Amino acid sequence: MEVNTVDNYLMFLLLGAFFLGLILKFFRIFKPDPLRGELDGFLTFELNQISAKDKIFRIDEIKKIRITNDDYYGKTIGSGKSFNSNLSNGVNNLCVIELNTGITLSYNYELYYSDDLQKIKKELINYYKLSKLDFQNLVEVLGISHNDIQEFKASIN
Repeated sequence: MEVNTVDNYLMFLLLGAFFLGLILKFFRIFKPDPLRGELDGFLTFELNQISAKDKIFRIDEIKKIRITNDDYYGKTIGSGKSFNSNLSNGVNNLCVIELNTGITLSYNYELYYSDDLQKIKKELINYYKLSKLDFQNLVEVLGISHNDIQEFKASIN
């Protein structure tokens, strides 16, 4: 009889741990990971300059701009096989500014919505026209589909 009681106790512990894990996973699944750092300043794109935190870069001081915008707040990430969140906090984006002096600066930034950079389409097209931003990077950032690239290129030239 004692062996049966021990087996029941172990079974109860294992099932309890399993359900506790499921409950914890369920509550984490709908919340993005917390920031592991801080957001410090703003990245602002204007026709004739880019402001990053407390620095202002005039467009004629910039040699090249590279932008990634693959991440946004709430984007589904991960496999869901761990206790980590399945949602992104939206800060895995990068703006690299290469100055004419040879200095290269990188800034991570947060996007709240996947199409936030559409709001600065005019500025990005201006950077492309001034040869500061490559056409392929412009197309990727603006989310232009492969079928619409030629039409988009004709419309901005």
